Amino acid sequence: MNNISLISLIIGLAVGVIVASGIFLPALKKKGIDAGSVLEQASNTIGVINKTFDSLKTIMPDNPAVNMIDKILDWAYIGVEQAEQLYLIGRIKGDERKAAAIDFIRESLNLAGIEITPSIEKIIDGAVEASVLALGHKK
Repeated sequence: MNNISLISLIIGLAVGVIVASGIFLPALKKKGIDAGSVLEQASNTIGVINKTFDSLKTIMPDNPAVNMIDKILDWAYIGVEQAEQLYLIGRIKGDERKAAAIDFIRESLNLAGIEITPSIEKIIDGAVEASVLALGHKK
């Protein structure tokens, strides 16, 4: 398994946890199941994925793909925080937050001279979703 495949697998797992949480939590709540514990398990899974990625950075410190994904994760965190703040002060609507965060990441990549490929788009989307989950849901 090459580096890109391994990294894509890790990002895919993170996105899968987030999507599953978004679909199953409302259904569980309707059936009277404690969705909070399920969300905590999903958050713990994200933590394990983050630790796994940190291990990859240690094992492959000079790998350009790992370094780029690390920067995308950093920019996703900043972009999500920025979008949330813009929403809270009324500069964007709630449904514009994800697009604002993605635009921030794309601008950062463009400034760094990094070409945005379909694979990078998937990583951006997954990183934004994971950052939103880490931030906590706000309507």
